[in-house]
Amino acid sequence: MLKKIYKIIIVPYSLLLLYLMFLGMGRFQYEENLITVEPVFSTVKFIQGPHKTVDIVTIVLGNIIMFIPFGFLGWMIPELKN
Repeated sequence: MLKKIYKIIIVPYSLLLLYLMFLGMGRFQYEENLITVEPVFSTVKFIQGPHKTVDIVTIVLGNIIMFIPFGFLGWMIPELKN
């Protein structure tokens, strides 16, 4: 029963994560094929800048928690173990 529920839930969850990664939170698609370096600069600025440890821990734990459901794919779908 748990495997059926997982197989039903993982597809919308994957679509939600894809939406959040590529289109959500104010992101938008450019009309032209541009390669921007703004994400690189903002990441470097974040690493170099003074930040609270709480912010960094929140970001890391948030990423880990968001992707935990994918860790169960091998258990739910045995073909993926190989």
